[in-house]
Amino acid sequence: MKIFYVIFRSSAFFGFPILLKLRNKVYEMFFFAPKIYVGNFVLITTAHQSSSKSIYIGKSVHIGSNAYVDYSGGVQIGDNVSISDGVRIYTHDHPVHGGSVDWYANPISFSAITILDYAWIGSNSIILPRVNKIGRGAIIGAGAVVSKDVPDFSIVVGNPARIIGMRKLDISVDSSAREEIF
Repeated sequence: MKIFYVIFRSSAFFGFPILLKLRNKVYEMFFFAPKIYVGNFVLITTAHQSSSKSIYIGKSVHIGSNAYVDYSGGVQIGDNVSISDGVRIYTHDHPVHGGSVDWYANPISFSAITILDYAWIGSNSIILPRVNKIGRGAIIGAGAVVSKDVPDFSIVVGNPARIIGMRKLDISVDSSAREEIF
């Protein structure tokens, strides 16, 4: 199964409509992620080996083209999450204090992240290590650089990302119609 995953993630050929369904089916099986949609050139990988590497992807998750998800430190993605084109999610860091000048000699630190249901991460956003939570229904604006946890239903933008507002939603709305899109 891994060979199919590697082939399907590396080729735009599988972006054609009929083959796109096949690619998404391979991602569903490889990551046990029902109704996942994955754009072209998405890389979901471990940048470094660690004992904390793990990934869970919920149902009806959308991952846009050219996204990069490093799950070396552990990633948990809830249901109905949208990760837009070009998003970068990092779960490892290289300490800069108290180590060697030679960065190869320094240890690597890992941190897990949980992205809760209905979160929307805008295009070309960067989620830095040590961010442990993107809240339920939160929106991260395009190009934001997130260095701190994001509360539920908040809207964050900028570099560094800051809260500019809170979403006002009817959270009782049934979302089953959305799932049929995939």
